[in-house]
Amino acid sequence: MFNNKDNKSGLVLGMLAGAALGALVGLLFAPESGEETRKKIKKKSDDLKDQAKNKYGELSDAVKDQFNNASASVKETASNVAISVTDGFLIN
Repeated sequence: MFNNKDNKSGLVLGMLAGAALGALVGLLFAPESGEETRKKIKKKSDDLKDQAKNKYGELSDAVKDQFNNASASVKETASNVAISVTDGFLIN
């Protein structure tokens, strides 16, 4: 059930790691001073951290929604079974 979500979260983490690595390599080979490079690395890492938090929040919300939907479905099924059993006893 959650296997698809696991694949998506792995993909998102892989993409974020790739983006971070690409940005770092690009900054390290840029012809700028060390101070400017450090500032850019700090800004990019802050941006990536914010993106990761947002993706985590989205994934967390999706998992909560799935859990709530499954829980509601189980409750409804249990209620229907209880009604069917009760009706069966009342008819006999």
